[in-house]
Amino acid sequence: MNDKHHNDKPHNHDRSTETGHNHAVVGDLRIALGINVLFTIIELVGGLLTNSMAIMADAVHDLGDSVTLAVALVLEKVSGRGRTRKLTFGHRRFSTLGALITGLILIVGAVTVLIHTIPRVLRPEVVDTTGMLVLAILGVVMNGLAALRLSRTESMNAKAAFLHLFEDVLGWIAVLIGAIAIRIWGLYIIDPLLSIGINLYILTRAVSILKQAMRVFLEYVPRDLSVETVAEAAGRIDGVEDVHDIHLWTLDGSYVLVSLHAVTDGKTALDDLEPLKGTIRDTLSKLGVNHATIELESSATGCPDCDSGL
Repeated sequence: MNDKHHNDKPHNHDRSTETGHNHAVVGDLRIALGINVLFTIIELVGGLLTNSMAIMADAVHDLGDSVTLAVALVLEKVSGRGRTRKLTFGHRRFSTLGALITGLILIVGAVTVLIHTIPRVLRPEVVDTTGMLVLAILGVVMNGLAALRLSRTESMNAKAAFLHLFEDVLGWIAVLIGAIAIRIWGLYIIDPLLSIGINLYILTRAVSILKQAMRVFLEYVPRDLSVETVAEAAGRIDGVEDVHDIHLWTLDGSYVLVSLHAVTDGKTALDDLEPLKGTIRDTLSKLGVNHATIELESSATGCPDCDSGL
C-alpha cells in the first residue's frame, strides 16, 4: 500500500527548529557581510592614502568576498522557504547552491592569486611595511569577527562563506608576519611565499566544499549513513520480513530523506499494518532520517516494479 496520505506534517522533524536554525544562519551572514563591506571601504581609502597597489588589490579581493557573502545570504534566505507546487521538497537545496557558487569563486580566486604570486618569488618587490602593519591588524580583527560569526554554523553554504573570511584572516596574519619580518631582515621574498602557502591551503578546503556540494546535487547517500544500515535497522522490526528498493539521499547535506519498501509476512491485511509505518519511521529517525516515505507490500504478492539490487 502506498503512503498516499503523507503530507507536510513532520513525522520526525521539528519545523520550528528548522526555521529558527535558518534565521540564525541568515543573521550571522548578514553581520558578516556588514563587517566585510565596512572593511572593504577602509581598505580602499587606505590603499589610496598609502598609494599601495597591494592593498588596493586586496580591497578588490574583499569586494569580491562581499559579493560572495551577499549571494550566500540571499540563497540562505531562500532556502528557508517551504515547499511549493513546483518545488515539492522546498528550497533547502538553494543553500547548497550557495556553497557551490562560493566554492567555485574560492577556487578561481586562489588560482588567480597563485598565478600572480609565483613570479614574485623569483623577483621580490619592495613593499610599504608601515601601511601593511596598520591594515593587517585591522584586517585580522575585522575579518576575524566576521569569520567568528559563521564558525558555529552547520550550513554548507555558510561554511563556504566562512572559508572566504577565514582565508582573509589567514591572509592578513601572513601580511602582519611578513611585514614584521621584512622590517627586521629585509627579506621581501617572505611575502609571496606566505601567500602561496595560504592559497594552497584555501584551494584544498574549497575543493572539499565543492565535492560535498556536488555529492548533494548528485544525490549521493549521506556520508554518515548507508543503505545497509537502514535496511538492517528496519529489518529488525517485528512484522517486517524484508526491506528493499531503498533510496537514501539528502537535500542540503543535513536534511536526510529515505524511501523504501517493507515486506510483511503476508498473513495480516495491509490496511491493518498502518502502525508498522510509524514504528519504521521512529526507528529511522534515531539514525538521523528526517523524512521517510514507506510502502508496505506482502511477501505473497512480491514487487515486480522495484529497482533491482537495493
